[in-house]
Amino acid sequence: MKLEIRYPSGSHHEVELSGTVAVVGRDPSCDLVLNDAKCSRRHAVLEAGPEGIAIRDAGSANGIFVNNQKVERANLKDGDLVRIGEVLIKILPEEMPGTLVMAPDEIEDSLKSVPVDPDPTPSVAPVPAPAPPRPAPPAPPAPPAPKPLPVAPAPVRPVPPPSPPPRPVVAPPPPAAAAPAPPPPRPTPAPVRHGGRPLTVTVLAALWALGALAYPISGLAQALSGGWHGIPSILSTAIGLFLGLISAVMAFGLWSGSGWARVLQIVLAGIGLLTCAFTPPSALILAYMFRRNTSEWFAGRPTDDGGTAETLFGVGIAATVGLPIVAAAIATALGVAIPTPAGAGLPGAAAGTVDKQRLYALVAAQQAFSAGTCGTYADLEGLLNPASVIPNYPSSGPTFLAPEYATPEAAGYRYELVVEDPAAPADGCPTRSFHTFAYAATPVSGKGEAYFVDSKGVVHVATDRPANLADPAE
Repeated sequence: MKLEIRYPSGSHHEVELSGTVAVVGRDPSCDLVLNDAKCSRRHAVLEAGPEGIAIRDAGSANGIFVNNQKVERANLKDGDLVRIGEVLIKILPEEMPGTLVMAPDEIEDSLKSVPVDPDPTPSVAPVPAPAPPRPAPPAPPAPPAPKPLPVAPAPVRPVPPPSPPPRPVVAPPPPAAAAPAPPPPRPTPAPVRHGGRPLTVTVLAALWALGALAYPISGLAQALSGGWHGIPSILSTAIGLFLGLISAVMAFGLWSGSGWARVLQIVLAGIGLLTCAFTPPSALILAYMFRRNTSEWFAGRPTDDGGTAETLFGVGIAATVGLPIVAAAIATALGVAIPTPAGAGLPGAAAGTVDKQRLYALVAAQQAFSAGTCGTYADLEGLLNPASVIPNYPSSGPTFLAPEYATPEAAGYRYELVVEDPAAPADGCPTRSFHTFAYAATPVSGKGEAYFVDSKGVVHVATDRPANLADPAE
């Protein structure tokens, strides 16, 4: 395996590895040692086989990139660029000895180039002369005439056929020199991602991870404050778990740099634009997600670190999302009631949910008391201790309200239950009950929204003063 090693400083050198398996990493025991902080101790493995050279990830922290594509394993060919950390490795072609290739007609011509005998006339033995013919018998009556002497014909030597002229010997033409293959173009080095995950993506993943814990806890806390009675408690718990699941999925997707997480974050930020308090961070998130560097990073392509813009986006999103949470926590610790606008803090928070939840829970408790008795309502003592007003009710039986409802003040609000129109005593009915009730929540400081709910379950709202039936319904 012949490789070219290029470092970010611009220096490069060639190495040739023997064997079929080579371990690449920062550890001195590796076959190819890379001096790079982002390279793992045993980062990748190079393998030479029948199909060529292949590379596979050995469980590194930052992965391997072949021609700017992140892979777990890939077959390599000459000219491919492998990035490990910030080091580029180029696969160089192996030098092979040349081989002379001749066509069949060239082989035949070369055999005919052997020297030919210049006198190809074959040696022919002389042919013996034919025997003389027998003399004819003499004519009977004629006197014998002198018989001429027979003349023997001269021997005839056969003339050999003319030999063909020798074929001229033609030397085979020299093989045409193969044109050298043009060297592969040197690719322009792609910008290298510095520092791994961008700062803003890390901030967003951390905020969603915080939401994965905060939403379920908030939903359970609201259900506990309502005494686990009625549909509102069930809804608050279910909504908290649902939002916590979405937050966990978003935190994982952003942390791992998945492309679907970017798309889902754009959708959620678009929804956040419709709220008041979450509009600024939603606008910042959308602007960041549509940046070219951000889209390339989520697509798995190397990019630069974003510089100052990355820092400004990260700090801006953290500030616009985190400051309302910190302010609410400080206010809760000091016992100060601060009206919470819709969407403040983490995405999805609702306005005044803690105070209104307490109102809804008391209405549900009154409705349960009325349905189980004679259609009347109880005072606070009857809801907290039903055995004190319902005949034959077990002292250890369930209550209609949780014990914390006995406390008149909570989270900066003062709560008061007012009952009117007492019901006449009757057999099987509570010893103390009423035909109407009203429940009010007023800020201790006198500033902010005040709530008032009547026996029909209608909530009335006023600002900077106690609410009453004359105020508009919510």
